[in-house]
Amino acid sequence: METETQPQDIWVFLEDETKKHPKRTKELFEWSLNYDHKDRPFNLFLDIIGYSDDNYGHPMYDGTTRLGYVEADYLGKALMEWANKPQQIEAWGTELMSCEG
Repeated sequence: METETQPQDIWVFLEDETKKHPKRTKELFEWSLNYDHKDRPFNLFLDIIGYSDDNYGHPMYDGTTRLGYVEADYLGKALMEWANKPQQIEAWGTELMSCEG
């Protein structure tokens, strides 16, 4: 009998000390939780690195919300982290996006 695995709770995933969370990308995601879903700077990050197109076939950021200096700082640092470790960041993003919540 095949068992279906339940998606991990997003809060458990983010707080899991055994995981090697990419620091800057995680910070961007956590800051983005202050926004409505389509307005999140993290979604813009996923669009820029091509994750959205590759996995969903369309952009996730609606483009109507202007970024402030704090959001731009988080986004820039996450992009630099991705530029240095693209496979690790994309794998972490896949795991994050598979979480429930």
